[in-house]
Amino acid sequence: MSLGTSLRGLTAVHKGTHQLFARINTPAPVSSSDFYLHPAIMDSALQACVALLADMDMPPVQAMQPVALDTLTIVSGCTGEMYAWVRYSPEPQPEGTLARLDVDLCDEQGNVCVKMRGLELSYFSDSPTLSSTAGYNAETTGETWDKISYLPRWEEQAVLPQKTAKDHKSVLIACSGHGYQFETAIQDFYKQHSHCKATLVRLSNKTKQLADTEWACDISDAGDLQKCLQKTEAIDAFYFLAMNEKAQQPFSYKELADNQERNEIQMLRIVKYLKQSNKIGEKIDTYILTLDNHSVDQSSNQCFGAGVAGLGYSLAQGKYQFLVRNIDLSSEDIKNKLHQATVFESVYNEPPSGRGEIFKLQAGRRYRQLFLPLNWDAGNMPSIRQNGVYIIAGGSGSVGKIITRKLIEKYNARIVWIGRSAGDSEKVQTALQLHKEFIGRVSYFQADVKSPESMQHALGLIKEQYAEIHGAIFAGMVFDFENSIDETTEAEFRAILEVKTLGSWIFYDALKNEPLDFMCYFSSGQAYSFSGASKLSAYATAIASADRLVQYINQGAAFPVGIINWGFWKYSVNVIAQETQGVATENLDALEDDEGFECFEKFVNELKMGRINQVLCMKVPKQMEALMNSKTDEYAAFTNELAACSALELEIPREKIDALKKAHEKNQLENWLAKLLFHLFNNMIEWSGPSVPTTIADLQKQCNIKDKYLPWFNEGLNMLAGHNYVQLKGDLIVHWKEIDNKAIIEEWQVQKQKYCDDIEFKSLVILLDECIQKLPQVLQGHLLATDIIFPNSSMEKVEGIYKNNATSDTFNEIVANGAVAYLQHKLITGPQTRLRILEIGAGTGGTSAIVFPKLRPFQQSIEKYCYTDLSKAFFFHAEKNYMPENPYIQCQRLDIEKPIQDQGIEIGSYDLIIATNVLHATKNIRNTLRNAKAALHKNGFIILNEMSDKSLTTHLTFGLLDGWWLFEDANLRIPNCPGLYSSGWQQVLEEEGFVSVKFPVKDAHILGQQIIMAQSDGVVRQKITKTANQKTELPPRQASQTVEPKKNLAQKTATRDQTGAKYQRTYKKQHPGLFIRHFKDVFR
Repeated sequence: MSLGTSLRGLTAVHKGTHQLFARINTPAPVSSSDFYLHPAIMDSALQACVALLADMDMPPVQAMQPVALDTLTIVSGCTGEMYAWVRYSPEPQPEGTLARLDVDLCDEQGNVCVKMRGLELSYFSDSPTLSSTAGYNAETTGETWDKISYLPRWEEQAVLPQKTAKDHKSVLIACSGHGYQFETAIQDFYKQHSHCKATLVRLSNKTKQLADTEWACDISDAGDLQKCLQKTEAIDAFYFLAMNEKAQQPFSYKELADNQERNEIQMLRIVKYLKQSNKIGEKIDTYILTLDNHSVDQSSNQCFGAGVAGLGYSLAQGKYQFLVRNIDLSSEDIKNKLHQATVFESVYNEPPSGRGEIFKLQAGRRYRQLFLPLNWDAGNMPSIRQNGVYIIAGGSGSVGKIITRKLIEKYNARIVWIGRSAGDSEKVQTALQLHKEFIGRVSYFQADVKSPESMQHALGLIKEQYAEIHGAIFAGMVFDFENSIDETTEAEFRAILEVKTLGSWIFYDALKNEPLDFMCYFSSGQAYSFSGASKLSAYATAIASADRLVQYINQGAAFPVGIINWGFWKYSVNVIAQETQGVATENLDALEDDEGFECFEKFVNELKMGRINQVLCMKVPKQMEALMNSKTDEYAAFTNELAACSALELEIPREKIDALKKAHEKNQLENWLAKLLFHLFNNMIEWSGPSVPTTIADLQKQCNIKDKYLPWFNEGLNMLAGHNYVQLKGDLIVHWKEIDNKAIIEEWQVQKQKYCDDIEFKSLVILLDECIQKLPQVLQGHLLATDIIFPNSSMEKVEGIYKNNATSDTFNEIVANGAVAYLQHKLITGPQTRLRILEIGAGTGGTSAIVFPKLRPFQQSIEKYCYTDLSKAFFFHAEKNYMPENPYIQCQRLDIEKPIQDQGIEIGSYDLIIATNVLHATKNIRNTLRNAKAALHKNGFIILNEMSDKSLTTHLTFGLLDGWWLFEDANLRIPNCPGLYSSGWQQVLEEEGFVSVKFPVKDAHILGQQIIMAQSDGVVRQKITKTANQKTELPPRQASQTVEPKKNLAQKTATRDQTGAKYQRTYKKQHPGLFIRHFKDVFR
């Protein structure tokens, strides 16, 4: 651990037998009078405790931590020089702790000032502690949520239905950069309409006509735009492409300024020209397109032209004819020209937004930004350091002054203001006077944040006065309440824009080599369309641009960089009311000073921990609630952080995989199943085959197949088409192959016996054969598929598919190896680690049976293995077969489609989750992953064993079950199958906040399974449930009343099958705790 100068007070140590005497001096940077019980002295006393234990047989560089203290007695305050007497406590040492000590702190005269009794120390452990999110529910969320903090996230929306073509006659396309020539895809679309003329204007450094309807336009000459558009008729569709495929970091101040001129300024110029020259039809469909400005998975982004989105807010909210679509595209989608037409169809199909809201199009999906109520981690202590030095650009502004005062009052900070005004100006002096009681705590340096030279000069002066700078806040802004698109000029617009964009970059660039604890940018709710922007065209543009720039900066910064989007502060509202005429402030619900500063403190904590880097902090007025896409039935929270595990050395059974791959190449089972299915359809239509061409609907009628099985039927035909038995064109069957139906069954009987003689295939083929034989009865509604696959609710027929065959066992072995590798990694970083593992959908233990033997050598390092499933019936199997040798197992019912906390699983309480062939079997995979992720602490691992592709094997068995088709998110799944391809898992895991997504055996995916490993980023998203806080109230017990079991309950218990009785006798002998838990469960 690296300690700063304030925590280096231990100056001498004298060790005796089982005791120690140490001298402690108050460090120079701080005064002993600053604190009654000085934290530096207390920390030094703990360091002395560690020194006493140094002669123990302790692993090198293994950190210790205090875990408990019986009593703390303060007799008097600390002095500048103290002495610590540390010895072992006479009280017994609790199990699991390293030592139990008593400590006295004395002054120079030997007077005891502080007594600590029963100080318990232990090795620093990665065992998770419960997050402060524990206990969140519908009733308490209202109490724990501060009503002002929101976490912005992107959420997938339904794909829009295709709309009829718009009757565009005159189209203007303006492009400011090189966006994979996407503008040509737009041109090509309109070339198909002979009545439409599309004019392309390339914003450039010179003006030149390139073709009949294509111009290069000089951005430095406002008049040249008229030359390019003088022959253009009234525009009814306008595309502005602020896209640059070549934008990369780092870039220079000049490149940023040029970017601003090519995008935000040019779009303003074009809009104003179209309005002033009457070049607009009655309505103008407007498409504002950016590229990679927003990241769905909160990873990397670009910032080229990002401000045009904010200008789009103002354009949409003003009283104009512009029908605005604000769309951010993805490079991966358009860099291949073959895909551009498809992407443009989605752009063209996007409806206008009345407020200019941004939508993200990526990988064929449409995303909208939402705002989750954010429950801060109340368990974390503020991480802002005492006596730190903090630079605030714009510190003399309203919010800057509040933050300054609070930092000084609470953290004894020294604040450096940077501003454009002269130090002796009335504005600056008035602001400084407000802090006159903090003598020497606030200083002011004049600098223009839009000038790199000015900022560098100011920083040099600051560093002459302060040896270190610990944090930086950018609060610079220029604000104008009357700045609509009609009213603003390019000069006014540019002035407001430059402070936020150029200023943000130059501020960072000046400080990028300083060892800062954090850099925080103060932004505004104007970054989002729900905030009013009709009269704030430049400010909305500047905020939208600066936010994307700061997120861009964060990707390469050596310290945490983040953004707070503030709503109005009450102090600011009062200033506005006093200084600005004609602006109504009475309906503004604003932040109190303490509320805002507390949000700032908590954000800095999370920013430094790396859990979030942007938050919205505002009191949302009622009239704005309807405009804000806030999820009132969900919340976001945090789980505790443990050491990251970047790469596991996972043991791969390579010989087994290679053998399975060779066997797979020779396996003809899928071909046989296709032949048998085709034979069966022929049989259902009396061997003649359908008269082709025919519709699928007609064939369904001929086969008398129930409508509920139509999806299954359609997919069956698709699979047969893949095997060349049929040929499909849309809903038409245009070819039906002729085969010898009678010979097929005879050949299959021979082949089936060969499969049944092979342990690898026996269970699967027996089940398949029975399903195929009874398939007509199932499809025609005479028999339930469950009666075939799970006769009498038994798992016997499917057990052999999930275990005791080479493929299943090999993939389960990889899962087990992953669990072992993770545990070994944790033991290296923390030898006292006690791992908590959660298995979702354990069932009959196909995976567990292989995991448990692998974990046996590490039994003492496992605190808990939570064996879960939807049905408690599986727990008897686990209790009989696994618990005797693995006492850390606990069985618990879990429905992973529901919030976990209501089911007795604490948020952030597990290190590792494993799940085999279970997560796909849920309605909404995102919701499922959110619930699973909620159980993990930050950096906790999830290991999944899932199907990698669809097959006739599954289609003819589990595909017949209703549950197979219950998924609601078909766009994420393998077509007509609940599974996900690897690319789908990668995308949805990353978008849900999992990092380091890996597929350790990609080459084995052809075997039908895949292993996925990922880590949690520590941000939890859960639904609020109204049952979570309902407590069961027992009726008052009367003195004479006795409680007897009801007769029917007693009878149920008495008539439990003999196997159950055998379990009970075993529990009494060997595991009485298990028997008691089982009895309680039965009694309930």
